[in-house]
Amino acid sequence: MLFSAILMGCSSNKKTQTEYFTAAKAKLDEKKYDEAIVEYREYLKNYPKSDSAVFAYNQIAGIQIDGLKNPQEGIKTYTELAEKFPNTKMRSNLYSW
Repeated sequence: MLFSAILMGCSSNKKTQTEYFTAAKAKLDEKKYDEAIVEYREYLKNYPKSDSAVFAYNQIAGIQIDGLKNPQEGIKTYTELAEKFPNTKMRSNLYSW
């Protein structure tokens, strides 16, 4: 019984997809760019194959390029996106420079 309580306690620490995106948007609105990226990266760690993973990668790259003024990191993120989701149409962002 104690073991199942521990397991349930550990699994409940994982946020829902909506919670990750809500937290990331709040950080982004506050211009806490690094913290927004952390939320999106945590989302990708917990939901790597979700339908919204491509969106999360694009958000990270956009923050890196526009918010942090670090296009090199943005390119790395777009490259990561293209490697993990080679069939996505959104990877064309890689070549929009």
